[in-house]
Amino acid sequence: MSKRITQETFDETVSENIEDFGMSRAEAVADAIQQFEAMGVDLSNIVKQAEEGSEPPVAAAISALSKSISEGQGIIPALDGLCQSIETNEDRVLASSLLAVGKIVDLCTGANGQTDLQVSCMKALSAVCKACPEASDNLRAENESGLRCILTAVGSAEEIVCTAGLDCLASALLKNEANRQTAYKMKVSESLMRAFERFSADSSILGPGCKCCRIMTFDDDMRQDFSNAHSHLQDLVEAGLMDFIVSWLVANSSLGTESVSEVLATLSKLLGKDEYVKKAQEKGVLNVLPGLLQASAADIKLFTNTALMMKTVCGNDDAKKEVAANGTLAQLADLFAAFYEGSAKAAEAGCGAIASATLRTPANAAMVVARPSLPEALAETLVKHADSDRTLRSACVCIRNLVSRNKDVVAPLLAAGLESRLRAVMEGNVKVSDYAKGALRDLGCDVAFREDWAGKGHKLAQGDEEEVRKRWEENSKHI
Repeated sequence: MSKRITQETFDETVSENIEDFGMSRAEAVADAIQQFEAMGVDLSNIVKQAEEGSEPPVAAAISALSKSISEGQGIIPALDGLCQSIETNEDRVLASSLLAVGKIVDLCTGANGQTDLQVSCMKALSAVCKACPEASDNLRAENESGLRCILTAVGSAEEIVCTAGLDCLASALLKNEANRQTAYKMKVSESLMRAFERFSADSSILGPGCKCCRIMTFDDDMRQDFSNAHSHLQDLVEAGLMDFIVSWLVANSSLGTESVSEVLATLSKLLGKDEYVKKAQEKGVLNVLPGLLQASAADIKLFTNTALMMKTVCGNDDAKKEVAANGTLAQLADLFAAFYEGSAKAAEAGCGAIASATLRTPANAAMVVARPSLPEALAETLVKHADSDRTLRSACVCIRNLVSRNKDVVAPLLAAGLESRLRAVMEGNVKVSDYAKGALRDLGCDVAFREDWAGKGHKLAQGDEEEVRKRWEENSKHI
């Protein structure tokens, strides 16, 4: 977990640099940034203004918004100007410190029936809160008025307002576990389900709605020790969202739209339990995979999300057999060999799907390794994406699953040069070293395992055992 500090701590350090060391403000800020980053502190929540007296664009935009509110005119252009002024997380923190969230929520609360104003408020809130928990925390102020305002927009009968509300809800939930838990108590799953049913014929609602579902299952708030992702997942499924999304995918998988890609990414999160996978199988979700992979030959994002869903689905042993029987696994292996160079995410997803489909399944492992260029693609993934720890881990796990129960595939993998590349990963990347070492071991390569700590026992001196027994008996009398 990354370390974080408060704005007050950062400002105090800057002041000390100026007062104690005679630095200019720009030098003091630069030195403070260097100090904290050297200690591994994440400064994304800190406003780092180098020059005093200069008004940042965000502050000017909020001043313009306040003026427009007091005058009762030009509010929508002022909201649009605020959106355009926000570019970084630092801008969002500054906007939050200038009470932007409260101003926008107050505007939105009084905007019922004013479609353009509601949409502009949702867009402005989304811009201020996106992936910035310091800003989105303010949505829980005054009896969760901000979150209530967003859910009101989600429940709108107007498509444009509902879509803006869903986009804003996703921004409010991202990286903010407290907001997710509050939304859960406010029955956000039921609100999402009603929005899907209300606009079921319109796929434009499905994309942002699926994104909200997916974010509800995240554990991405570094300020929290744990999340309630499992409870949120169960609530989404019980509300009927999984069934609705699976049914939509089965009926619309040939559309090839952005919504299909969002649906696949969301199902990779919602199908997190074996019983959910079985329900999806009964609805025919595995039957659409061959068509999706065929369509993804020209769309790397669609391939990535199809592979992510396939990874989740293949946690079920019956699904492993079906994807091999209907040719989906062979398709996936061929597309992975074609796509691995273009994207670390695609390579990671492809390796993850192959690893899941071949776990404890020797026949599937033989099928995958027999595909042309697959061994070479796995080997080159370790080189091409050497700077992506997640991709390297996924590739190492994939290799282990391929060979752990089918030693016949070891020879073609070694012939592709896997050993030298795995050794390079093991020696050059501490975070992935153990994964690479495990893959080398399962390939039958020579690796040395070091026991980092071993206790050294000693014989008790005469009389010690008797003394311990007496003390134990004495202490037992007082229990």
